[in-house]
Amino acid sequence: MASHLPRLENLDSISDIYKDHAFLINSAVGYAVALLSIVYFCREYLPISIRRKPAFGFPRTVSNISDEFQYSKDQETGQDFRVKSLWIYPIKGCRGIEVASSKICHTGLQYDRQLMFASCSPGTGAWVFASQRGFPKMALIHTSIDPASNTLTISYPAKPKFPASLIYGNEFRKSFTVPLNVNILPEDKLAKYPVTKVEIWRQESVGYDLSAHVPQEIKDVIFSKGHTKVDVGLFAVVDGRNRGIRHMGPPVEVLGRPNTIGFADFAPIHILGLASVREFNELVKGEIPNLSARRFRPNIIVGGSPSYDEDNWQTVRIGNEDYHVMSRTPRCKVPNNDPDTGERNRNEPDVTIRGQRNIDPGAPLLGCMGMHMVPFEKEGSINVGDKIEVKLRTPDHKWGRNLWTRIEG
Repeated sequence: MASHLPRLENLDSISDIYKDHAFLINSAVGYAVALLSIVYFCREYLPISIRRKPAFGFPRTVSNISDEFQYSKDQETGQDFRVKSLWIYPIKGCRGIEVASSKICHTGLQYDRQLMFASCSPGTGAWVFASQRGFPKMALIHTSIDPASNTLTISYPAKPKFPASLIYGNEFRKSFTVPLNVNILPEDKLAKYPVTKVEIWRQESVGYDLSAHVPQEIKDVIFSKGHTKVDVGLFAVVDGRNRGIRHMGPPVEVLGRPNTIGFADFAPIHILGLASVREFNELVKGEIPNLSARRFRPNIIVGGSPSYDEDNWQTVRIGNEDYHVMSRTPRCKVPNNDPDTGERNRNEPDVTIRGQRNIDPGAPLLGCMGMHMVPFEKEGSINVGDKIEVKLRTPDHKWGRNLWTRIEG
Protein backbone atom coordinates (compact mmCIF):
# COMPACT_ATOMS: atom_id res chain seq x y z
CA MET A 1 0.00 0.00 0.00
CA ALA A 2 1.37 3.32 -1.01
CA SER A 3 2.04 5.72 1.82
CA HIS A 4 0.76 9.32 1.64
CA LEU A 5 3.15 10.44 4.36
CA PRO A 6 5.96 12.71 3.18
CA ARG A 7 9.36 11.21 2.82
CA LEU A 8 11.87 12.26 5.44
CA GLU A 9 14.05 13.94 2.81
CA ASN A 10 11.11 16.23 1.82
CA LEU A 11 10.32 17.51 5.29
CA ASP A 12 12.79 20.40 5.11
CA SER A 13 11.32 21.71 1.83
CA ILE A 14 7.76 21.40 3.19
CA SER A 15 8.81 23.35 6.26
CA ASP A 16 10.22 26.07 4.01
CA ILE A 17 6.92 26.25 2.09
CA TYR A 18 4.99 26.64 5.34
CA LYS A 19 7.35 29.42 6.40
CA ASP A 20 6.90 31.22 3.06
CA HIS A 21 3.11 30.97 3.32
CA ALA A 22 3.17 32.24 6.88
CA PHE A 23 5.29 35.20 5.79
CA LEU A 24 2.87 36.03 2.98
CA ILE A 25 -0.15 35.67 5.26
CA ASN A 26 1.41 37.82 7.96
CA SER A 27 2.38 40.44 5.37
CA ALA A 28 -1.14 40.49 3.94
CA VAL A 29 -2.64 40.85 7.40
CA GLY A 30 -0.19 43.63 8.19
CA TYR A 31 -1.04 45.52 5.01
CA ALA A 32 -4.77 45.06 5.64
CA VAL A 33 -4.48 46.38 9.19
CA ALA A 34 -2.46 49.36 7.97
CA LEU A 35 -4.98 50.10 5.21
CA LEU A 36 -7.94 49.84 7.58
CA SER A 37 -6.15 52.11 10.04
CA ILE A 38 -5.65 54.72 7.32
CA VAL A 39 -9.31 54.42 6.28
CA TYR A 40 -10.46 54.78 9.89
CA PHE A 41 -8.24 57.81 10.46
CA CYS A 42 -9.41 59.52 7.26
CA ARG A 43 -13.09 58.93 7.92
CA GLU A 44 -12.95 59.85 11.60
CA TYR A 45 -10.43 62.67 11.76
CA LEU A 46 -10.01 64.18 8.30
CA PRO A 47 -12.77 66.77 7.92
CA ILE A 48 -14.74 66.99 4.71
CA SER A 49 -13.67 70.62 4.29
CA ILE A 50 -10.07 69.47 3.90
CA ARG A 51 -10.94 66.73 1.44
CA ARG A 52 -12.99 69.10 -0.71
CA LYS A 53 -12.22 72.53 -2.00
CA PRO A 54 -14.17 75.01 0.16
CA ALA A 55 -16.89 77.04 -1.50
CA PHE A 56 -17.00 80.79 -1.94
CA GLY A 57 -19.33 82.02 0.81
CA PHE A 58 -19.97 80.55 4.23
CA PRO A 59 -18.11 77.47 5.50
CA ARG A 60 -20.06 74.31 4.80
CA THR A 61 -20.94 73.79 8.45
CA VAL A 62 -22.48 77.25 8.97
CA SER A 63 -25.73 78.65 7.60
CA ASN A 64 -27.89 81.61 8.50
CA ILE A 65 -30.92 79.36 8.10
CA SER A 66 -29.61 76.53 10.27
CA ASP A 67 -32.53 77.38 12.56
CA GLU A 68 -35.14 77.49 9.80
CA PHE A 69 -37.20 74.60 11.19
CA GLN A 70 -37.46 76.30 14.58
CA TYR A 71 -38.35 79.64 13.01
CA SER A 72 -41.73 81.13 13.92
CA LYS A 73 -44.37 81.59 11.25
CA ASP A 74 -45.57 84.71 13.10
CA GLN A 75 -43.86 88.09 13.34
CA GLU A 76 -42.73 89.28 16.75
CA THR A 77 -44.20 92.65 17.70
CA GLY A 78 -42.03 95.54 16.53
CA GLN A 79 -39.55 93.29 14.75
CA ASP A 80 -37.89 94.69 11.63
CA PHE A 81 -37.91 92.80 8.38
CA ARG A 82 -34.31 91.75 7.65
CA VAL A 83 -32.28 89.83 5.10
CA LYS A 84 -31.77 86.54 6.92
CA SER A 85 -29.93 84.62 4.22
CA LEU A 86 -28.50 85.27 0.75
CA TRP A 87 -28.01 82.69 -2.01
CA ILE A 88 -26.48 82.61 -5.45
CA TYR A 89 -26.74 79.79 -7.98
CA PRO A 90 -23.73 80.12 -10.30
CA ILE A 91 -25.08 77.35 -12.54
CA LYS A 92 -28.80 77.43 -13.23
CA GLY A 93 -30.51 74.41 -11.66
CA CYS A 94 -27.54 73.32 -9.52
CA ARG A 95 -26.84 73.62 -5.80
CA GLY A 96 -26.67 77.16 -4.45
CA ILE A 97 -23.96 78.91 -2.44
CA GLU A 98 -24.86 80.90 0.67
CA VAL A 99 -23.04 84.23 0.90
CA ALA A 100 -22.78 86.97 3.51
CA SER A 101 -23.04 89.80 0.98
CA SER A 102 -23.22 90.38 -2.73
CA LYS A 103 -22.90 93.04 -5.35
CA ILE A 104 -26.11 93.76 -7.22
CA CYS A 105 -26.01 94.22 -10.98
CA HIS A 106 -28.79 94.65 -13.52
CA THR A 107 -29.12 90.87 -13.91
CA GLY A 108 -29.37 90.25 -10.15
CA LEU A 109 -26.85 89.09 -7.56
CA GLN A 110 -23.28 88.86 -8.81
CA TYR A 111 -22.42 85.40 -10.21
CA ASP A 112 -26.05 84.26 -10.02
CA ARG A 113 -27.19 81.98 -12.85
CA GLN A 114 -24.38 83.00 -15.17
CA LEU A 115 -23.92 79.48 -16.50
CA MET A 116 -26.30 76.68 -17.36
CA PHE A 117 -26.35 73.12 -18.59
CA ALA A 118 -28.45 72.44 -21.66
CA SER A 119 -29.55 69.24 -23.37
CA CYS A 120 -29.62 68.80 -27.11
CA SER A 121 -33.15 68.23 -28.39
CA PRO A 122 -33.18 64.99 -30.44
CA GLY A 123 -35.77 66.36 -32.82
CA THR A 124 -34.46 69.84 -33.60
CA GLY A 125 -30.86 69.79 -32.42
CA ALA A 126 -31.58 72.90 -30.34
CA TRP A 127 -29.87 73.40 -27.00
CA VAL A 128 -32.60 73.63 -24.33
CA PHE A 129 -31.85 74.59 -20.72
CA ALA A 130 -31.59 71.72 -18.25
CA SER A 131 -33.16 71.93 -14.80
CA GLN A 132 -34.13 69.76 -11.87
CA ARG A 133 -37.56 69.40 -13.48
CA GLY A 134 -36.06 66.91 -15.91
CA PHE A 135 -32.80 66.04 -14.14
CA PRO A 136 -33.35 65.98 -10.35
CA LYS A 137 -29.77 64.89 -9.65
CA MET A 138 -28.58 68.32 -10.75
CA ALA A 139 -29.11 69.18 -7.07
CA LEU A 140 -25.95 67.16 -6.41
CA ILE A 141 -23.77 69.36 -8.62
CA HIS A 142 -21.84 71.75 -6.36
CA THR A 143 -19.88 74.82 -7.34
CA SER A 144 -17.14 76.90 -5.76
CA ILE A 145 -15.97 80.29 -6.96
CA ASP A 146 -12.50 81.80 -7.05
CA PRO A 147 -12.87 85.38 -8.35
CA ALA A 148 -9.11 86.00 -8.07
CA SER A 149 -8.34 83.37 -10.70
CA ASN A 150 -11.64 83.81 -12.55
CA THR A 151 -12.48 80.13 -12.14
CA LEU A 152 -15.56 78.13 -11.25
CA THR A 153 -14.98 74.63 -9.93
CA ILE A 154 -17.81 72.20 -10.58
CA SER A 155 -17.98 68.99 -8.54
CA TYR A 156 -20.29 66.01 -8.86
CA PRO A 157 -20.74 62.57 -7.23
CA ALA A 158 -18.71 59.83 -8.85
CA LYS A 159 -17.97 56.17 -8.29
CA PRO A 160 -14.54 55.83 -6.66
CA LYS A 161 -12.13 53.03 -7.39
CA PHE A 162 -10.51 50.90 -4.67
CA PRO A 163 -9.07 51.91 -2.21
CA ALA A 164 -10.66 55.38 -2.49
CA SER A 165 -14.06 53.70 -2.19
CA LEU A 166 -13.14 52.60 1.35
CA ILE A 167 -12.14 56.10 2.39
CA TYR A 168 -14.83 58.22 0.77
CA GLY A 169 -17.75 55.84 0.29
CA ASN A 170 -20.70 57.75 -1.14
CA GLU A 171 -18.96 61.08 -0.47
CA PHE A 172 -16.50 60.71 -3.32
CA ARG A 173 -16.67 63.57 -5.81
CA LYS A 174 -14.81 64.57 -8.94
CA SER A 175 -14.45 68.09 -10.25
CA PHE A 176 -13.50 70.17 -13.26
CA THR A 177 -12.88 73.87 -13.72
CA VAL A 178 -14.26 76.40 -16.19
CA PRO A 179 -13.90 80.18 -16.54
CA LEU A 180 -16.10 82.04 -14.07
CA ASN A 181 -16.62 85.05 -16.35
CA VAL A 182 -15.91 84.18 -19.97
CA ASN A 183 -16.57 87.77 -21.04
CA ILE A 184 -13.34 89.09 -19.53
CA LEU A 185 -11.04 86.54 -21.17
CA PRO A 186 -8.48 87.79 -23.70
CA GLU A 187 -9.50 87.37 -27.33
CA ASP A 188 -7.32 84.34 -28.02
CA LYS A 189 -8.94 82.39 -25.16
CA LEU A 190 -12.41 83.74 -25.85
CA ALA A 191 -12.18 82.34 -29.38
CA LYS A 192 -12.25 78.82 -27.92
CA TYR A 193 -15.86 79.30 -26.83
CA PRO A 194 -18.20 79.90 -29.79
CA VAL A 195 -21.41 81.84 -29.20
CA THR A 196 -24.27 79.36 -29.56
CA LYS A 197 -28.06 79.65 -29.54
CA VAL A 198 -29.82 78.27 -26.45
CA GLU A 199 -33.47 78.18 -25.38
CA ILE A 200 -34.93 79.08 -21.97
CA TRP A 201 -38.69 78.62 -21.65
CA ARG A 202 -39.01 78.79 -25.45
CA GLN A 203 -37.24 82.14 -25.45
CA GLU A 204 -34.12 82.31 -27.59
CA SER A 205 -30.86 83.37 -25.99
CA VAL A 206 -27.17 82.80 -26.62
CA GLY A 207 -24.27 81.50 -24.58
CA TYR A 208 -20.56 80.85 -24.85
CA ASP A 209 -20.19 77.11 -25.44
CA LEU A 210 -18.02 75.60 -22.68
CA SER A 211 -19.05 72.02 -23.46
CA ALA A 212 -15.49 70.91 -24.22
CA HIS A 213 -14.80 71.08 -20.48
CA VAL A 214 -17.67 68.77 -19.51
CA PRO A 215 -16.51 65.20 -18.71
CA GLN A 216 -18.56 62.26 -19.95
CA GLU A 217 -18.87 60.94 -16.40
CA ILE A 218 -21.05 63.83 -15.20
CA LYS A 219 -23.34 63.23 -18.18
CA ASP A 220 -23.64 59.56 -17.24
CA VAL A 221 -24.13 60.15 -13.51
CA ILE A 222 -26.39 63.22 -13.52
CA PHE A 223 -28.11 63.48 -16.88
CA SER A 224 -28.62 59.96 -18.22
CA LYS A 225 -32.17 58.61 -18.10
CA GLY A 226 -31.93 54.88 -17.56
CA HIS A 227 -29.98 53.48 -20.48
CA THR A 228 -30.66 56.58 -22.57
CA LYS A 229 -27.66 58.84 -22.99
CA VAL A 230 -28.36 62.58 -23.09
CA ASP A 231 -26.13 64.99 -24.99
CA VAL A 232 -25.41 67.78 -22.50
CA GLY A 233 -23.48 71.02 -22.94
CA LEU A 234 -22.45 73.88 -20.66
CA PHE A 235 -23.00 77.53 -21.59
CA ALA A 236 -22.09 80.93 -20.13
CA VAL A 237 -23.87 84.27 -20.35
CA VAL A 238 -22.75 86.62 -23.14
CA ASP A 239 -22.63 90.20 -21.84
CA GLY A 240 -24.66 92.61 -23.92
CA ARG A 241 -26.84 89.85 -25.30
CA ASN A 242 -28.99 89.15 -22.24
CA ARG A 243 -32.62 88.10 -22.50
CA GLY A 244 -35.28 90.73 -21.99
CA ILE A 245 -37.85 90.34 -19.21
CA ARG A 246 -41.09 89.63 -20.98
CA HIS A 247 -44.20 91.72 -20.25
CA MET A 248 -43.31 92.69 -16.68
CA GLY A 249 -41.04 95.13 -14.86
CA PRO A 250 -40.11 98.81 -15.21
CA PRO A 251 -39.67 100.10 -18.79
CA VAL A 252 -36.40 101.35 -20.26
CA GLU A 253 -37.25 105.01 -19.66
CA VAL A 254 -37.60 104.32 -15.94
CA LEU A 255 -34.55 102.11 -15.48
CA GLY A 256 -32.34 103.96 -17.93
CA ARG A 257 -31.30 100.59 -19.34
CA PRO A 258 -32.89 97.51 -20.89
CA ASN A 259 -34.67 95.29 -18.37
CA THR A 260 -32.69 92.08 -18.85
CA ILE A 261 -31.65 88.87 -17.13
CA GLY A 262 -28.94 86.25 -17.50
CA PHE A 263 -30.05 82.61 -17.37
CA ALA A 264 -32.68 83.09 -14.62
CA ASP A 265 -36.20 81.97 -15.52
CA PHE A 266 -38.09 85.25 -15.46
CA ALA A 267 -36.53 87.87 -13.17
CA PRO A 268 -33.16 88.99 -11.79
CA ILE A 269 -33.95 88.29 -8.11
CA HIS A 270 -36.23 85.94 -6.20
CA ILE A 271 -37.26 86.85 -2.63
CA LEU A 272 -39.11 84.65 -0.12
CA GLY A 273 -40.24 85.06 3.49
CA LEU A 274 -39.07 82.28 5.80
CA ALA A 275 -42.30 82.58 7.80
CA SER A 276 -44.23 81.79 4.61
CA VAL A 277 -42.36 78.50 4.23
CA ARG A 278 -43.01 77.59 7.86
CA GLU A 279 -46.72 78.37 7.49
CA PHE A 280 -46.97 76.33 4.32
CA ASN A 281 -45.00 73.45 5.85
CA GLU A 282 -47.92 72.86 8.23
CA LEU A 283 -49.94 71.73 5.20
CA VAL A 284 -47.46 69.11 4.00
CA LYS A 285 -45.93 67.82 7.24
CA GLY A 286 -47.26 64.33 6.56
CA GLU A 287 -45.18 64.08 3.38
CA ILE A 288 -42.31 66.45 4.20
CA PRO A 289 -41.85 67.05 7.95
CA ASN A 290 -39.12 69.67 7.38
CA LEU A 291 -39.69 71.66 4.20
CA SER A 292 -36.57 73.76 3.59
CA ALA A 293 -36.78 77.21 2.06
CA ARG A 294 -33.90 76.05 -0.14
CA ARG A 295 -36.34 73.95 -2.15
CA PHE A 296 -37.73 77.19 -3.61
CA ARG A 297 -34.26 78.40 -4.68
CA PRO A 298 -34.59 82.03 -3.51
CA ASN A 299 -31.83 84.61 -3.64
CA ILE A 300 -33.08 86.46 -0.57
CA ILE A 301 -34.68 84.79 2.45
CA VAL A 302 -36.49 87.28 4.67
CA GLY A 303 -36.67 87.09 8.45
CA GLY A 304 -39.13 89.03 10.60
CA SER A 305 -42.01 89.31 8.14
CA PRO A 306 -45.39 87.62 8.73
CA SER A 307 -46.23 84.62 6.59
CA TYR A 308 -47.17 85.51 3.00
CA ASP A 309 -46.64 89.21 3.68
CA GLU A 310 -44.49 89.44 0.55
CA ASP A 311 -47.50 88.53 -1.62
CA ASN A 312 -48.52 92.19 -1.92
CA TRP A 313 -45.17 93.98 -1.93
CA GLN A 314 -44.60 96.31 -4.88
CA THR A 315 -41.64 98.55 -3.98
CA VAL A 316 -39.11 97.68 -1.28
CA ARG A 317 -35.86 99.15 -0.04
CA ILE A 318 -33.23 96.69 1.11
CA GLY A 319 -30.29 98.40 2.75
CA ASN A 320 -29.67 101.39 0.49
CA GLU A 321 -31.18 99.96 -2.70
CA ASP A 322 -34.71 100.10 -4.12
CA TYR A 323 -36.35 97.18 -5.89
CA HIS A 324 -39.50 96.78 -7.94
CA VAL A 325 -41.41 93.66 -6.89
CA MET A 326 -42.79 92.80 -10.29
CA SER A 327 -44.77 89.60 -9.76
CA ARG A 328 -45.53 86.58 -7.67
CA THR A 329 -43.56 83.44 -8.45
CA PRO A 330 -45.64 80.64 -9.99
CA ARG A 331 -44.13 77.33 -8.94
CA CYS A 332 -43.24 74.31 -11.04
CA LYS A 333 -42.34 70.91 -9.57
CA VAL A 334 -38.73 71.73 -8.69
CA PRO A 335 -39.61 72.19 -4.96
CA ASN A 336 -40.60 68.50 -4.93
CA ASN A 337 -36.89 67.79 -5.21
CA ASP A 338 -34.84 67.36 -2.02
CA PRO A 339 -31.88 69.77 -2.43
CA ASP A 340 -29.61 67.53 -0.35
CA THR A 341 -30.32 64.14 -1.92
CA GLY A 342 -31.62 64.95 -5.40
CA GLU A 343 -34.59 62.66 -4.71
CA ARG A 344 -38.03 63.77 -5.84
CA ASN A 345 -41.28 63.47 -3.92
CA ARG A 346 -43.97 62.30 -6.32
CA ASN A 347 -46.62 64.77 -5.10
CA GLU A 348 -45.50 67.38 -2.62
CA PRO A 349 -45.28 70.26 -2.20
CA ASP A 350 -46.57 70.73 -5.77
CA VAL A 351 -50.08 69.35 -5.22
CA THR A 352 -50.70 71.45 -2.11
CA ILE A 353 -49.18 74.60 -3.62
CA ARG A 354 -51.54 74.29 -6.59
CA GLY A 355 -54.49 73.67 -4.31
CA GLN A 356 -53.82 76.17 -1.52
CA ARG A 357 -51.66 78.88 -3.11
CA ASN A 358 -53.36 79.44 -6.49
CA ILE A 359 -53.70 83.12 -5.63
CA ASP A 360 -52.65 84.79 -8.88
CA PRO A 361 -55.30 85.30 -11.59
CA GLY A 362 -52.58 85.35 -14.24
CA ALA A 363 -51.50 81.79 -13.38
CA PRO A 364 -54.68 80.10 -12.11
CA LEU A 365 -53.40 76.55 -12.55
CA LEU A 366 -50.21 77.15 -10.57
CA GLY A 367 -49.57 77.97 -6.93
CA CYS A 368 -47.28 80.83 -5.94
CA MET A 369 -44.53 81.11 -3.33
CA GLY A 370 -42.19 84.10 -3.19
CA MET A 371 -41.81 87.13 -5.44
CA HIS A 372 -39.81 88.23 -8.48
CA MET A 373 -37.84 91.51 -8.18
CA VAL A 374 -35.91 93.94 -10.37
CA PRO A 375 -33.26 96.34 -8.98
CA PHE A 376 -33.93 99.95 -9.92
CA GLU A 377 -30.24 100.81 -9.97
CA LYS A 378 -27.71 99.21 -12.29
CA GLU A 379 -25.25 98.62 -9.46
CA GLY A 380 -25.60 98.22 -5.72
CA SER A 381 -24.99 95.83 -2.84
CA ILE A 382 -26.88 93.69 -0.37
CA ASN A 383 -25.85 92.16 2.97
CA VAL A 384 -27.21 89.67 5.44
CA GLY A 385 -28.87 91.72 8.17
CA ASP A 386 -29.95 94.56 5.88
CA LYS A 387 -33.25 96.12 6.88
CA ILE A 388 -36.14 95.65 4.46
CA GLU A 389 -38.64 98.51 4.20
CA VAL A 390 -41.86 97.93 2.27
CA LYS A 391 -42.53 101.28 0.60
CA LEU A 392 -45.51 100.34 -1.55
CA ARG A 393 -48.01 97.50 -1.52
CA THR A 394 -50.59 96.31 -4.03
CA PRO A 395 -53.28 93.62 -4.06
CA ASP A 396 -53.29 93.70 -7.87
CA HIS A 397 -50.34 91.53 -8.84
CA LYS A 398 -51.18 89.48 -11.91
CA TRP A 399 -48.71 87.21 -13.64
CA GLY A 400 -47.94 88.50 -17.12
CA ARG A 401 -49.14 92.05 -16.50
CA ASN A 402 -46.79 95.01 -16.22
CA LEU A 403 -47.37 96.74 -12.89
CA TRP A 404 -44.76 99.16 -11.63
CA THR A 405 -44.43 102.29 -9.51
CA ARG A 406 -41.43 103.79 -7.77
CA ILE A 407 -41.69 105.63 -4.48
CA GLU A 408 -38.90 108.19 -4.08
CA GLY A 409 -37.25 109.06 -0.80
